[in-house]
Amino acid sequence: MIKLFARMYKASKNFTKVFNAAKKSGHVLIAGHHNPDGDTIGACFALALAFAQKGITPVVLLEPFSERFGFLRGAEYIYNGDIDALNGDILICVDCAAKDRLGKPQGLIDRVKTVVSIDHHDSADDPPFADINIVDGLAAATCELLYFLINPIFKITPDIAAALYTGIVTDTGCFRHKSTSPRTYDAAARLLERGIDFNMIQRRVVYEHSPTEAAIFAAAIGGMNILSDIKLAVTALSYELMTSAGAVSTDLEGIADYMLNTRGAEVSALLTERKPGIINISLRSTGLNVREIARKLNGGGHVHAAGGSVRGSIEEVTELVIKMIGEANGTYKAGDCLHIQAFGNDQPRCSI
Repeated sequence: MIKLFARMYKASKNFTKVFNAAKKSGHVLIAGHHNPDGDTIGACFALALAFAQKGITPVVLLEPFSERFGFLRGAEYIYNGDIDALNGDILICVDCAAKDRLGKPQGLIDRVKTVVSIDHHDSADDPPFADINIVDGLAAATCELLYFLINPIFKITPDIAAALYTGIVTDTGCFRHKSTSPRTYDAAARLLERGIDFNMIQRRVVYEHSPTEAAIFAAAIGGMNILSDIKLAVTALSYELMTSAGAVSTDLEGIADYMLNTRGAEVSALLTERKPGIINISLRSTGLNVREIARKLNGGGHVHAAGGSVRGSIEEVTELVIKMIGEANGTYKAGDCLHIQAFGNDQPRCSI
């Protein structure tokens, strides 16, 4: 408990420095990571709304995101111009462990006076890239950390509370993931006291889906295979299947988590070919450290939820991922994964 208070005291002190610098500047740039999820979006909007309270002009840099988050206030601060033309004194990067995950806003790092990172990804593999790093690896979501940073300085309005609650719900899988702690519930309870419509938020963020999302979900689950020897649920969506369904990255949320709930599975792998020859991999687990696997696939993330992206055919990459998971849990030895065999909706499988 003493360590927790000491860590939060340091984080709050650093955030106060950021607030004072922003107040002096009069404006602040706020950037989220590539392919933003609910935690990134909620954190960006909560910060923007909070700074605006104090007369500080926020500029939010976010890539397009799922319409399921369209109910949140804060989108009015999104910048749609040329990022290369932007300059500023302070850049706050949220929910982003490595600067190369920022996408286009990465170019701002060398052009602003002060770079701040507020994040809950705490890994020795990701050296700090900011001038001020406010990182708490014990927080289940960046929005959980932000609640405790924002609350002493700003008034947490229902709009800010909704943004923070959305981030917490997203990154905890609606309070199901192992990262959820008593402090997570404490933050959520205090946000509920602000009068947010938590039922609507959970419905929109967790349960509601579009016809396209339903179609691509059906294709993914219909082609899923369980490799019982390594307790893996795996499926792969080719570029042709993605385009025929009209699906984009924001339509894939929740599929890997759903696969992990399959009886007999302790790891899930969703592979998607969103561009020809470029395969994205989403990994989830109940115990295995999938972050270490993702690192070898040009990615990263959390211990039980991570992802990466590599070049190759959907068949080759599927075989590679299956082999890596089998080796990571000690079931396979190098060379055990011999060739590809089709299964389900022409989905590839590693045949042992």
